[in-house]
Amino acid sequence: MRESDTYQAILEEGRMEGRVEGQLKEAVRALLLVGTPRFGEPDAAVVRRIENEARLEQLEEWLRHVTQVESWTDLPNFGE
Repeated sequence: MRESDTYQAILEEGRMEGRVEGQLKEAVRALLLVGTPRFGEPDAAVVRRIENEARLEQLEEWLRHVTQVESWTDLPNFGE
């Protein structure tokens, strides 16, 4: 069974999902680490918004803009 193409495909899919999940967690961590000294401790709504973001591209966009805005809510598309 371990040699079957289907089994191997399922394992690979699980690995990919794990990598994406890890990248999301690291992007959230990085955003909070960089943003907190600049904007202050985020309130619960801001933390929830950041932690619930499922698109890595959005988290990366916020990271790119964190030094260009004045508050958490000024980040592009933050209020979506």
